Amino acid sequence: MKIAHIVNPVHVTNPQSDLSYAQPLTLASMGQARAVAAEAGIDVRLVACTYEEDRGEIPPDFIETPLLPDSILEHVVGGPGDAPRKLPLLRDILDRLLTAAPDADYLIYSNIDIGLQPDFYVEVARRIEDSGWRAFSIMRHTVDDTLRSVDDLDRIHALPGEAHGGYSCFVFPRTDLERYDLGEVCIGIQPVSILLMLNMIINSERFDEENTARLCFHLGDERAWQAGVFDAYHLWNEQHLDAFQTAESKRILAHPLSTRIWRAYQRRRSGWVIHNTRPKWLGQILKLVRTLGGEAWVGSKYRSVRPKPRSR
Repeated sequence: MKIAHIVNPVHVTNPQSDLSYAQPLTLASMGQARAVAAEAGIDVRLVACTYEEDRGEIPPDFIETPLLPDSILEHVVGGPGDAPRKLPLLRDILDRLLTAAPDADYLIYSNIDIGLQPDFYVEVARRIEDSGWRAFSIMRHTVDDTLRSVDDLDRIHALPGEAHGGYSCFVFPRTDLERYDLGEVCIGIQPVSILLMLNMIINSERFDEENTARLCFHLGDERAWQAGVFDAYHLWNEQHLDAFQTAESKRILAHPLSTRIWRAYQRRRSGWVIHNTRPKWLGQILKLVRTLGGEAWVGSKYRSVRPKPRSR
């Protein structure tokens, strides 16, 4: 079996950023897991895609792809107060994975802050070969972030962890990818993982979730992304998810898991509206409306604001 795994390393300039310690751990853990896989006869290729300013972060044993062409900043105009973030489009990343590993049977995408357990690729292969899984997600486990050095990696692997509940690592057959409709969503902002999950489910002969086994980890659980759920970049991703759901509604609702994921995300959207509504008494009214069956209507208040596309 041949597996190719891509990540998007970045040059971290802020020493306070969690990526300053999480990214080196991720890259080191990927190399460690590949070595374990090689001993088991599993061919794993590690791939990295970056912008020009980030190339120095690519380890020498990773395949370097052509530079990323643009970012979300070239697609949408940020609103007042929105912090600009140079985030690549998911489709550009996966296109580079296809080109870098043309004979890979299975492809993996994960976030750059998701570390791997040493048996990660061995367990991925086992689920494919022995259990017949096709496309599947792997839930990360959150561990304490007091250990942050690559020298502590073995100790981090042994830390107790707790299943996070989100989606951070994705495995799918190469042959499925051509059917994915990912629009122009960027990584690093929800609901990119929801859109990818729905594509994986409706285009796979069999989709599974690994929610219990500790195969990957994340240090701490700050959830900094929640601060920007109403900025233009987040709304841009939401707009693409809505377009996909409209186009593929029958296929999504035909599968129990994709239906559950879609409805759970709708509830999360309505929760954001309620939490951010001012004055608070109005938020309480919206909460009551949701309780009485008006969840879709409350969630529509989130989608009523549309980001402004940038002239190309």
